[in-house]
Amino acid sequence: MTLILQKVPLWVWPLFFTLIVFGLRMARTRNVPPQPVIVISTVMLCLSGYSVISAFKGSLPAMLVWAFMLCLALLICQRMGYPKGWLFDADTRRMHVPGSWLPMVLFMTIFFIKFSVGMTLAIQPALAFQSEFTVVVSALYGLLSGIFAARALHALRISRRSPEQDHLPAQ
Repeated sequence: MTLILQKVPLWVWPLFFTLIVFGLRMARTRNVPPQPVIVISTVMLCLSGYSVISAFKGSLPAMLVWAFMLCLALLICQRMGYPKGWLFDADTRRMHVPGSWLPMVLFMTIFFIKFSVGMTLAIQPALAFQSEFTVVVSALYGLLSGIFAARALHALRISRRSPEQDHLPAQ
């Protein structure tokens, strides 16, 4: 185990702690501009897609599985009304976002999948060409990407509403 940890690139640790900080912030209810929500969600979606490309050498089947699962998760999130409780105040241009531990779970899941897949493929590179491994990993990344896409699209959608459509509750 020590040998494995010694081989981990140094940039991994700041990324890990940055994701923890963002996850802890998102666990608290806050009023924020929509842009950071959109940017963070989009970055995580892109990291997930890049992870599929880098792990499976741009395999078209892997990308198709990822894209299909992203669309499926996005559709499910939209049907379920996820995320819930977000409000936008057009006067202040800020969103009221209830705290949730789900972003932390999503951040850590993507991080640990990427970490585990990277380590696994470093030890057994041939797995990148086994369809079962490719499908499972790409599907997981796609599901997580779809949830982040739902967050970004919801933030974008509510921030474009007219002032009469949505307001923060009076405090």
